[in-house]
Amino acid sequence: MDTQPRNEEGRRRDLRRFGYRKLDGNTDDISAVWKILRCDFLNPWDQSEFSDLPEAARAAVKAYCGQRSKLDALLDRCDEIHLEFVKKGHDASRVEAYALARDAFEDAVELFGELRIAAQYALTNNPAN
Repeated sequence: MDTQPRNEEGRRRDLRRFGYRKLDGNTDDISAVWKILRCDFLNPWDQSEFSDLPEAARAAVKAYCGQRSKLDALLDRCDEIHLEFVKKGHDASRVEAYALARDAFEDAVELFGELRIAAQYALTNNPAN
C-alpha cells in the first residue's frame, strides 16, 4: 500500500507553491533554520547569519524558527493519522485524534503568523539597522 496517499502529497505540494520546504536536519539549530527561513522577511538582515542579528531580533527570530519546527511535527502527525485512516479505516478514536491534531496545527499556524509579525518588527525596527 502507498505510504504517502495523495491527500498528504497534495497538501505538501500546495504548501510548496507558497514557498514551503520541510525543514531537514537538526531543527534545534536555529542558525540552520534561519538560513532557510530568512527569505520570509524583508529586511536589511536577509542575508545575515543568525549570530549577526541584533539581540532583540535574535530572540524574535528564535521564537519564529522554533514554531516552524513545531508546525512540521504537527503536520506530520496529521499525515500519520490520515495514513491510519487509509490502513485501518475510520473509527471514533481516530477521528477524535485527527480533530485534536488538526486543531493543534491550526492554533500553531496562527501563532506562527503572530511570531512572524513580531520577528519582522524586530528586524526592521531595530536601532542597529
